[in-house]
Amino acid sequence: MKKLTNKVAVITGANSGIGLATAKRYLAEGAKVVISGRRQEALDEVAND
Repeated sequence: MKKLTNKVAVITGANSGIGLATAKRYLAEGAKVVISGRRQEALDEVAND
């Protein structure tokens, strides 16, 4: 079982760098992740990965 199953994470600054890496790791651990950032294009790209 993954560590973050049934958990929700809200991550700001997730369009690059540490925020993006954290979002990906939380997803891998089973969390539902909500991301935000300042560049819509980057967020759209991340959401489609």
